Amino acid sequence: NSGLNHLVPSIDNAWLATSLITIREYAEANGHATLAQKADDILMDMDFSLWYHTDTHRFNWGGVEDPKGGTQADYYSNENRIINFVARALGDLDSAEYALSLAALTQPTDSYDGITVEKIAYDGSFFTYAGPALFIREMQTSYGEKTLNPFTQAQIQYAENNSYDAWGFSDCYDIEGGDYIQQGSLPAGLGSPETQAGLISPHASTLALITNYETDAIENLEYLASTYECAYDDDYGFLDSVLTNSSSANSGKCSYRFSALNQEWIFLSLVNHNNDFIWDYFYRDEGVQTAHTEMYPLENDDLTSAKTVTSLRFSHEIYTLGATTADDDPEVSTCNIGQGQVTLWYKYTPNKDTAISINTADANYDTFVAVWTKPIDTLELVACNDNGIDQATLALQMEKDVTYYIEIGQP
Repeated sequence: NSGLNHLVPSIDNAWLATSLITIREYAEANGHATLAQKADDILMDMDFSLWYHTDTHRFNWGGVEDPKGGTQADYYSNENRIINFVARALGDLDSAEYALSLAALTQPTDSYDGITVEKIAYDGSFFTYAGPALFIREMQTSYGEKTLNPFTQAQIQYAENNSYDAWGFSDCYDIEGGDYIQQGSLPAGLGSPETQAGLISPHASTLALITNYETDAIENLEYLASTYECAYDDDYGFLDSVLTNSSSANSGKCSYRFSALNQEWIFLSLVNHNNDFIWDYFYRDEGVQTAHTEMYPLENDDLTSAKTVTSLRFSHEIYTLGATTADDDPEVSTCNIGQGQVTLWYKYTPNKDTAISINTADANYDTFVAVWTKPIDTLELVACNDNGIDQATLALQMEKDVTYYIEIGQP
């Protein structure tokens, strides 16, 4: 054995580590001590500093028998960010070096047809955006809000603007017996991200199940399965790609292949979409929790950085890991709450007198809602509610041009 058989890839080892952490946490939670120990033994032997450059604060992809071979991973919106995350979770990077490694990744902003994507990928491939989010809870972070969701919207719009019959652009095998090719959509650092115009991969649509466009994803998958006879096999599922460009003589042709890798992404997406299984067990690990809170600190954890409510139909889904109680968080005395725990803050200034309702729908821990007004240093409580259950609801009247601070916390 020689050559590529001896390639030492950082990214594949990172995916292995994420899987082993998940397996270990599942095994420990469900009484499988032997399995947990086996997974832990392998994890303890892994060292991602082998691929890391302290001068550039970047990881190498790895070369033949050389972890520091090949090029350095350089984009934030790429699968390589899972390497940074795992290295921190396993303790191979300290907090300061972890922050430097994330800051060293290229993070350009661009837009497509009026849709702004805060951190674009080089190749515009859906997997490079969403792959790490199968383990990292990124959908409830600023990255999900400002990058993953907008890019999903941009992919859908890109297909429509190009008169393709479906969407889901991600690296895949070409039609029939074709090779594995680069495939993406705008915006992208690459400029022209499509190798085969209109070639889509069902795994990309399935990855979108974890975004706010899950309904669009399901409709897209149903369309592919019902429209293209070659796209779906009753025994094995979706083939790797379908050409949906009706202006091409090859439109409607599919790849002959079932890609094991892309089938894995389909499976993980379905599991998380159904019951958060992967996320729930992966995040039982304390190192994972640390890596998450340092990678995605909560933007509205403090009153002084309250998130602006932009409309009366405002909705904000957020993963509250890392939320704290600030020293200056006020006492919610009226509802017998005292100083709230793990508080998050929002602010709203209505342009007319209006009645509003605030709720913590889908919260999975006991929450309260409190509304305050006046300047930050002299807050006055307007109303509060603690139902004594997970979800809290508060209805009140707000006055025009008055700024209200909305506190969500745990009693």
